[in-house]
Amino acid sequence: MARVPTPSGQLAGRQTTPARAEAFAGVAPGRRQRESRAREAGARASGDQFDEGVRRHVGRPGVRSRGRGYDGDVLRIEVAGRCYLLYSPLMFKNFDICPHCKAKGLPGTLWRLKLETPVINRSDGSRFHLGLFSGAEYVPAPSGGIAGNRLLGDFRCVHDGFGDSASPSIVVLTNPGDSHEGVRRQLEEAADQLAEVLQRNVRPSQRYDFDGVALEARAG
Repeated sequence: MARVPTPSGQLAGRQTTPARAEAFAGVAPGRRQRESRAREAGARASGDQFDEGVRRHVGRPGVRSRGRGYDGDVLRIEVAGRCYLLYSPLMFKNFDICPHCKAKGLPGTLWRLKLETPVINRSDGSRFHLGLFSGAEYVPAPSGGIAGNRLLGDFRCVHDGFGDSASPSIVVLTNPGDSHEGVRRQLEEAADQLAEVLQRNVRPSQRYDFDGVALEARAG
């Protein structure tokens, strides 16, 4: 006469073991343990792949949105068929009140030479800030005229490690193009790269050339 399972998980008249219960349920003995170990191994492998993906991708250009207030860079990484979003270290961009100044008990307004000077600034909120003081302006030529295909932006940088005074960094756009939008994009990118210099606790140069891709320090 066949035994039937009882609510207690035992076979009538006989104590069961996990292996016997699996066999009675139609599952091969040890199969569940093997599947569990496989899942754990897969999770570890996915974690290792994710860590490696992070190591390979962090620091590369990601998806950027620009606006007032906090605006960190976002990296989109696909690992093992899944997408992850990683956020860069905190960076404030194009703000009205400087978080670095406010943290030191100062008013927080960054001055611009003209009202029409675009609001382009950066700060980590604790150690430094930089802002476009004037620009983009024409570059005077030695002859007294205006240098062709050249525009400059006058950035002012403050870093706690270098004192409280603002240090000028003149960025000359060597290939500015013809549109206001293109010039604005280049000034934004130059500000990003100046902020990276300050994040490394390096004093920026007083003059840079910018070709639309990378800053290049110039003497004098």
